[in-house]
Amino acid sequence: MLSDESKEIIKNAFYETIEKSAFMFGDEVDEEELEIEYDSFLLAFMTFKGEGRGKLSLIVPEKMCPEIAANFLGVEPDDEKVSSCAEDALKEILNVTCGHVLTDLKGKKAVFDLTVPQIKRIKKKDWNSYYNNEDSILCIVDDYPVLIHFQFED
Repeated sequence: MLSDESKEIIKNAFYETIEKSAFMFGDEVDEEELEIEYDSFLLAFMTFKGEGRGKLSLIVPEKMCPEIAANFLGVEPDDEKVSSCAEDALKEILNVTCGHVLTDLKGKKAVFDLTVPQIKRIKKKDWNSYYNNEDSILCIVDDYPVLIHFQFED
């Protein structure tokens, strides 16, 4: 189980990455006030090994990815380039977040081998299983619900 301190480190690394890369802002959310109005989500995940091993996942509504890509590219969300880059933009957010999290948790001298980020489409029932996991962190990014799931073994 993740400590509260680890959860804060993970959240802050994600917030910093999404803000600097996609100009979107993450914040805490009151779970009782959040209604999940989406049916289709993207699960971006990658594994790592070295001075510990584990997996980092981001679960976002599928509709969020074009906005991330548009912000990355500096274009409007309806630009033709956006649809071809939407998943790659999410993968890049995950990749950078993972690097920050591992550095913040284990220090700058720690060495890890990271896998290439992958994407899976999931439905609301899968979202709920991640949501109910004690190692998942719920936040809100520009009105989109986001789950960050982190597994780590020393």
